[in-house]
This record gives sequence, C-alpha cells and structure tokens, in this order.
Amino acid sequence: MPPQVSTEEARGGVKPRWDRMRSATLLAAYEKLAEQGVSEREFAETVGVPRTTLQHWRARKASLDSDPALVALFESPAGLAFLHRLVGAAHFVFGQVGPCGVDLLCSFLELAHLDAFVAGSHGSQHKVAAEMTVQIVRFGATQRKGQAGAMPRRTLVLAEDETFPEGVWLVAMDPVSGYIVLEQAAESRDADTWTAAVNAAIADLWVEVVVAAGDEASGLAAHAVQMGAQHAPDLFHVQHPLWRALVRPLQRSLEGPAAALARAAQHTRTWHSRWQAFLSGPRPPGRPPDYPRRIAEAEAAEAGVRADHEAALARKEAAYAAIRSLGSAYHPVDLATGALRDVETLAEELGAAIATLRTTAQAIRLADKGRDLIDKAARVIPKMVAHLGFCRTEWERRLAALSLPGSVHAYAQQVLIPAAYLARLAERAATVAERTTLLALRQGLLAQPEPADLALLSPYQRFLLDRTVPVCIDLFVRSTSCVEGRNGRLALWHHHKHRLSAAPLSALTVIHNYWLKRSDGSTAAERFFEVPHDDLFEWLLDHMALPLRPAVPAAPLPAAA
Repeated sequence: MPPQVSTEEARGGVKPRWDRMRSATLLAAYEKLAEQGVSEREFAETVGVPRTTLQHWRARKASLDSDPALVALFESPAGLAFLHRLVGAAHFVFGQVGPCGVDLLCSFLELAHLDAFVAGSHGSQHKVAAEMTVQIVRFGATQRKGQAGAMPRRTLVLAEDETFPEGVWLVAMDPVSGYIVLEQAAESRDADTWTAAVNAAIADLWVEVVVAAGDEASGLAAHAVQMGAQHAPDLFHVQHPLWRALVRPLQRSLEGPAAALARAAQHTRTWHSRWQAFLSGPRPPGRPPDYPRRIAEAEAAEAGVRADHEAALARKEAAYAAIRSLGSAYHPVDLATGALRDVETLAEELGAAIATLRTTAQAIRLADKGRDLIDKAARVIPKMVAHLGFCRTEWERRLAALSLPGSVHAYAQQVLIPAAYLARLAERAATVAERTTLLALRQGLLAQPEPADLALLSPYQRFLLDRTVPVCIDLFVRSTSCVEGRNGRLALWHHHKHRLSAAPLSALTVIHNYWLKRSDGSTAAERFFEVPHDDLFEWLLDHMALPLRPAVPAAPLPAAA
C-alpha cells in the first residue's frame, strides 16, 4: 500500500494525523510488548509516539461497539489489510463492474456490521467510488502506454457503430480480440468526426487500419474511404430488414388459406357424418341426397384449398430459407466442402436469394414499404461480394510477400487458411452438432498430405507463415455484433446512472479491456497488444487509501437549566 500523508501534514500543519495502518501496527506492537511488562511511557519514547496518542488509540479500540474478536481482527494490521481488500472488492465488483449504486454499498457495509470499522455514510463511500473511477482510468492510461510501446506491428480490423443514449457515442472495437479501441461521445457522426476520433485513438499504436466494418450509414462508409480501408458490410443489417419486410406479411398470407382449409375440412366431415347417420338410422321420408357425389365434391374442394395452403406454406419456408442462406453463403469457405469460395459463386447465390424474396413479395402483393426494405438489402449484396474479393486479393498478396515455394503457397491457400477459418467458426458454433461438423471438415482438410517443400522452410519462414494465416482470416468480417452488444451494455448503464459522463465511461472501457476475461483467462488488452499487463484490482488496492474510520458521534448538548 502507498504511504499515506495526513491532512495536516499535506497542508503544512504541525499536528500530524497518524496513518491508519501505521497506528494499527504500532498499537499491535505495544499490546504484544505490554504482556512483557513494557509501559506506555517506555514504548512511546522508543517509537517516537506521544503517550497521549497511544492512550487515545487504546481507548478508541476499547470503545468499539462490536464483537471483541472482530475488533481484535480489524484493528490488527492483517485485519485492516483484509478490510481494505473487502471494501475495495465491494466497490469494484458491485459499483464498477456491476451497476450497484453507493446507497446499496452503504447498506452492504451496515448489514455486514462493517460500519463499526468503516465510514459507512453516503458521502464517505461516494468519495471512495469517485476515487476508484479516477484510479481505473489512470490504470488504463499507464498500462496502455507500456503495452503500446512493446506491441508488434499489426494490421487492424475495426467494427464500428454509433449509439445514442444521450447524444452521439462512437464505438470501435477489434472484433478478434474484443479490445475497445474507441469509445467516446461526439458532436456528430459524419465521416470527418469518425476519422479524427479513430486517428486520435490509434495515434500511439503501431497499427494500420485495413478493414472498417459497419452498417450502411453514409458517414461510416465515407470514413472507411478516408482511412484507406475496405468497408465491410454488416450481415445483420442485410438480414434484419428482410425479416422486418416479410415475416408478418407471410404470416398473414397463411391466414386466409388456413381458414379456407378449416372450412373445407369441416364441410367434408359434415357430409361424411350425414351419410353415416343416413346409413345407421331410420331413413327420413323423401329422396335422399347423392351422398357419394356430395362427399367427392367436398373432398375435391378440400384438396384444392389444401394445395393453396401448402403452396403458401412452402412460399413462406422458401422465403425464410432464402434469408438464412444469405448468412450461410456469406463465408470465404464453402461449409460443405471446405474449399475457398470464389466471387462469382457468392454473387450467384446471394442474387438467387434476393430473386426468391422478390418473387415472394410479388406473390403476396407486398406493400411498397416492404419492397423498399428488400431493395435496401439488395443494394448491399454487391458490397458483400466486393468484400470477399478484397479478402481473396489481400490473401494472395500477403502470401506472395512470403516468397514461399509454389506448392507451399497453394497448400496455404487451399488447406491452411480454410482450416483456420473453420476452427474459428467451430469456436462460435451455436450447437454441438454444428461444431462437430465443422471440426470434422477441418480435420479432413488437414488430413491431406503436406507438400515436401513445407518441411524445407526455415524457422523464420514457418513463423511468418503461421502468423500470416490467422491475419488473413481476420480480414473477413461478417458482422459487428461485438459492437452491438457493447452498445446494449452501455444503454443499460445509462439507464441505471441516468447520465453517463466521460470519466465513468472511460472507466467502463478500461474494465472491459483489462478486467473481463474469456474462458482461457486472457483479457482483451492481452490479446490485442500481445503483451501482459498488471492486475487491475491489485493495482487499485496499491493506489487507493485505506478505508476511513466512522465519524465519532458528537457529544450531547447539556440540558437546559
């Protein structure tokens, strides 16, 4: 813990206020020596403490209204260190990582009976929370400075989006590591604002932005051009308007055929029951109806209506499958064979899906608003194809720069890159069956015999190849879901705090980058910089003051005469 300076000493006063850890240490030392017969005066003269101060410490400890065992613990150096960690952990986990307010933290201290040892008022704990926010931001600045100077040069892919809890906030993340590169409020969201903010955020980093993924906002697209990066469209913003356009109209298109089918089926059952009643019961007077003919006519009518209903149902399923196919087709690797996809095949499959949706829209007489949403999604299809073309060209360029033998170059393109991409997809698979299928396909690729020239590569060439393959697959970005999730998290924080100012927002960014961990125990900053960093919470304990004691109750006023 850092040495603590008293208020009087900081102001140049002459009456020192003893640091809480130092006073606890000296009092524990005296109590141990007192058992051996050392007097207060002897101890005070030895350590340089006024005797009255030592007496005050003893009286204060004796006056604490709590269990003697707890008093002995929390007034000892070890117990005070534990109390410091406990209060710090409560503020960090509940108030910084979680959305707990200061009033609830005060209630926690009271219910845990810690308010006898820690100042539990709102004002005292608010100061602790504010100081922790400042120290978290300071930690992020110091750690980033050290990591930025040691990180290797790398290309950077950014997933970018805006959120609007109060004004405009710009958020940019590295989708591979999950590191938040930019998270700040802005006056506007035009291209110049985006470019200036991103350039300021990466000014101290040895990186080059090559892909900027985002929705079709004009500012984001123009910003990518200004940065000299490829603008990668977001698959979500292609599929989402299509679902909006078609789900409810397709469901309504089933209502008429379903009702007609129910009426026709009921009509058929009615004629069957009337015939059975005619055959089994007393025959009524008069000539009976031609039941077989009437039943045949009802069944024929029911069959026609059923065909209409099945056609409407098939139309709905075909439309849904077409929307889903946009996601299954938009990969650089064929998920059925493991081969790299070419631009022409992707354009054909995506175009076929849009054609199916337009045919469906015409069949159900979709309103103009729905047709506009389909047209909006269709305008992104050429950009999706262009993004795949950019990635294929960039992969070829990066592999060519390694000067590999021809057989190794082909092996990297046809086996190593697809296998790495399938492994990444398997990590994100929604089901065990899907994960198993992807891993089996990957194993089939890797089972192919390696070229003989691969074993002849120098260790440095092999290192460059192993590093280039994941960089290549990082370039292909399908979605900005990481940013969308972050925006949702910020919206919840804003709802809780009512207003999220610059300092708390910066602290949340640092917590995301330097505290939240994946299953492998790594933080986003470690994955992004490829350099370790200090533990955030331990750093906070070393840089924050010990908990304040509760205020001494004021003496009661004398009774009036």
